[in-house]
Amino acid sequence: MGWMTTDIFQYFFIKFCEQVTERPLLLILDGHITHFVVSTVNIARTENVYILNLPAHTTDVLQPLDVSCFKASKYTRDLELVTKWYRENQRKMTKSEFVSVLFRVWDTGMKPENVRVGFMSTGLYPMNRDKYPVDRFDPEKYQRHNDCVQRDHHNSENKPAFQEQVHQDNTNLETQPGMSTPSVVENSSSQFHQYSFSHLRSFY
Repeated sequence: MGWMTTDIFQYFFIKFCEQVTERPLLLILDGHITHFVVSTVNIARTENVYILNLPAHTTDVLQPLDVSCFKASKYTRDLELVTKWYRENQRKMTKSEFVSVLFRVWDTGMKPENVRVGFMSTGLYPMNRDKYPVDRFDPEKYQRHNDCVQRDHHNSENKPAFQEQVHQDNTNLETQPGMSTPSVVENSSSQFHQYSFSHLRSFY
């Protein structure tokens, strides 16, 4: 049938950037390894295109093409193959013949209304968090995620106070001879970063 490679995807991505000129642009992809080579990422940065990869094993409910477009195309393709081509030819299909059949059924799934339904059904646009079935999550990991979200919310509320304290410490040091203000900034920043990395590790 076919397989994605880094070269094929980069060729597609370059053509995509040439044809879709609106910027900034968000491109939503699955997490296949061919999508995230350095050269492609550099092109995306130059083109002001943001790449968002979907979590693993979620494309059947989060990827619009999988949800609405590909299903319709596959159904029509299988119908075309079974009812017409194989009955008429009674032999194995070549790659060029398969591409010819695929072109005939492609538009069936890629209709504009199917694309719109796909984005709505997945909750990507308009954004709707309730579209994703929570019962698919691993209960333990889902609880850890919720705990992290709550901690992030708590930290965001306390961050202004933390920054104000750092500013006050620096102001006090400026009035004390022999003290270095940058060292306090560095230590405070390091403390904050250390907390952040510790918080990330707790999630995984």
